[in-house]
Amino acid sequence: MIVSGPASAELARKIAKALGQESIEVENKTFPDGETYIRLDKEIKEPVIVVQGLQNPQNDHLAELIFILDLLDRKGVKKIACVIPYYAYARQDKIFKPGELDSARTIAKLLKAFNVSFVVTCDLHFQRKEGKFDLFGIPAYNVAASELLVEKAKEEFGAVTVITPDLGSTEQAKAVGGKTLSKKRLTSFEVDISGEMDVKGKNVVILDDMVTTGGTMVKALNLAKAKGATKAIAAFTHAAFAGEANQKLKAAADSIITTDTILSEYSKVSVAAKLAEATKKWKS
Repeated sequence: MIVSGPASAELARKIAKALGQESIEVENKTFPDGETYIRLDKEIKEPVIVVQGLQNPQNDHLAELIFILDLLDRKGVKKIACVIPYYAYARQDKIFKPGELDSARTIAKLLKAFNVSFVVTCDLHFQRKEGKFDLFGIPAYNVAASELLVEKAKEEFGAVTVITPDLGSTEQAKAVGGKTLSKKRLTSFEVDISGEMDVKGKNVVILDDMVTTGGTMVKALNLAKAKGATKAIAAFTHAAFAGEANQKLKAAADSIITTDTILSEYSKVSVAAKLAEATKKWKS
């Protein structure tokens, strides 16, 4: 049975359809003071797959997920998997400075406390490669969207050259035969992009896992144009836009292609089928 969280209702319906399963949406609302209300007044049959992304507002969606899991626990459900298309705090998977918290681990601890025995993610920031991995003690499977994004770019523009903007995207580049640039972060909002780019007269896809402020993507798009690219295409999995990212991208890119992990006007690719297939790895 698929239980659909408020953050990923449409994607949950697609996953349920791909699996030939029933999808149940929880009732939710926000009180005037900002508190979250969740209700699940349905008969639940095990095993259960909960589909809930943790995109902005991350903390609200995390609360919704925890409330759903607690409701399932109250109903006696013990066999639970989670599909978390966008896993919040994924850039905080390590302790970089004394006194910090590796918040990605904290989320995993919460999931484990509520009987979650398997997690499916999509282009997780610290796990770009597709396949099984250990999510801080929980068996998990990461789905990669690179090939789908590049295929869509080819549909629109024909032959393309794929570039990833930093070393963190190396696995994405390998999956589609692309090349990787070098990124140096100057501040939280400013980056410097460098590297060889033979793109003159070519349609270039700048491929990444997510865009938040847009700084990295815009720098890479502008570099491609400066090197003579015919078209500069932004392709990324998660449209986690913040601030003026959308406007910056529109000004810099000839086309923008994203998935439906976070719905946007650029969600031209669905990862539902791949997420559905990944749930079959769960040994409930």
